[in-house]
Amino acid sequence: MNIQTEITKTSGADYDAVVIGAGFGGLYAVHKLRNEQGLNVRGYDSASDVGGTWWWNRYPGALSDTESYVYRYSFDKELLQKGRWKTRYLTQPEILEYMNEVADHLDLRRSYKFDTKVDGAHYNEKTGLWNVITDSGETVTAKYLVTGLGLLSATNVPKFKGIDDFKGRILHTGAWPDGCAGYYSNGTSCKTPDCFSALCTICRADWEHPARRCYHRRAKGKLR
Repeated sequence: MNIQTEITKTSGADYDAVVIGAGFGGLYAVHKLRNEQGLNVRGYDSASDVGGTWWWNRYPGALSDTESYVYRYSFDKELLQKGRWKTRYLTQPEILEYMNEVADHLDLRRSYKFDTKVDGAHYNEKTGLWNVITDSGETVTAKYLVTGLGLLSATNVPKFKGIDDFKGRILHTGAWPDGCAGYYSNGTSCKTPDCFSALCTICRADWEHPARRCYHRRAKGKLR
């Protein structure tokens, strides 16, 4: 795809459209608005690259609950024909690899500003424009605002009793450190795909303690 510079068509605006998010919804919105409609688009995402929830959710065993052959865009025949998968349900690394391939193929990154969180957006009735404010203090205006945040963008931490006094490391599956393996309840390292289905994982800081344990907040609301 030839790189080109879009010119804002909306009078008095910095951009024609602002898109929040670089997941499946956000990437598609930038493609539709910029590549097909010819609008000048600015995208924002708090992550360092594309992927949306799949950029953040890197915990061991993360995978799609939709079958691999349909968990992909269908609007681009070339991308669709290049589809490949090893298992019935795509794993997180495979999904992230696919989304990077889409971003490269459609040249979407040039419209994004990563490591940037949108703190607020206000519609100005007089100008007919959105004022979008980021955590860096930047304010931009646009005629259209598209929020591609999805349902899994918020990192919610359950209020376990004593969590504020806990001195160890707390890992959340929605903000999992890249390359970090999980732990079984006996403290041993776990790298198998079925290790975690946890929402929030809390591990003791004193690993030399004979009673070292990990606690997993499960879907049934129980600790073990």
